[in-house]
Amino acid sequence: LIRSNVVPLVLKDHENIAHAQDLQERATNLLTKVSSVMDHMDYMVARERSHRDLTEETFSRVILWTILEALCLLLVSIGQVVYLTRFFEK
Repeated sequence: LIRSNVVPLVLKDHENIAHAQDLQERATNLLTKVSSVMDHMDYMVARERSHRDLTEETFSRVILWTILEALCLLLVSIGQVVYLTRFFEK
């Protein structure tokens, strides 16, 4: 009886060791994949930051040129009104 109880325990220990090694391999694989995902996420955050900066700079330039265009249009309109009023007064 004692031997029959001891042998299954030894087999169970061997199975437990194999199972633990399998879990260790899976955990290492998972850790590697998580590390890869974290590296990719860091890259994407840096890329998003640079693209956001570029977009904000472009938007600032568009606003500047829009304001300059509006001022030029206003000056040309005022010039035309002044020219036409003087032309018809003569």
